[in-house]
Amino acid sequence: MMRSHTPPVSIEISMFILRVIDYYNQKILELKDGGHYNAAAALAYNRDHLCAPSVDAKWGIKRQESYDY
Repeated sequence: MMRSHTPPVSIEISMFILRVIDYYNQKILELKDGGHYNAAAALAYNRDHLCAPSVDAKWGIKRQESYDY
C-alpha cells in the first residue's frame, strides 16, 4: 500500500475547517434565498478553492520568516 504524502492533520484543524465550510454554506444559502445567485456562485467557488498559505503562497505568508523588517 502506498503512503500518502499528506501530513496528518490535527483534530482541531479538521474541526476548524468544517466550521469554515459550514459558515460558507450558510452564507451561500442566505444569498440564494435573497435572489443573489451570482454572489452565491462566487462564494461557492471560493469555498471550493480554499487553500492554506502553506500550500500556495499567494494566499498569505507561508512562514513568519517571510516578513522583511
